[in-house]
Amino acid sequence: MLKLAKLCFLALTFLGTATTLLLAQNTDETTNPNGMCWIGSLRFTQGATARAADGVMICAAEGAWAEYKGGSAFCIRDGEVFSVGSVEAVRSNDDTTLKCLPDGTWEERRTE
Repeated sequence: MLKLAKLCFLALTFLGTATTLLLAQNTDETTNPNGMCWIGSLRFTQGATARAADGVMICAAEGAWAEYKGGSAFCIRDGEVFSVGSVEAVRSNDDTTLKCLPDGTWEERRTE
């Protein structure tokens, strides 16, 4: 009886994993049914603005990024989100910092 229970558990686990993988393969990369937008592994809600390529983008209602003429709400560096105005030390250089600018870019600054 215990062996049958283990087999049933394994079969259900396999079916759940297979279903998840199939759904993931069928998801359109440009839209998301939950209205969430992605940059790498970072997830953003509708209305979020972020720097992407040569401009600022906004997470639209359908979960896709669209061009935006305003500023960015944050900067991204090494997979982390920083608010505008944040100052971050550059790890490889003790006398250099980066400041997050309103357009989502970083400004390099040397400390004296």
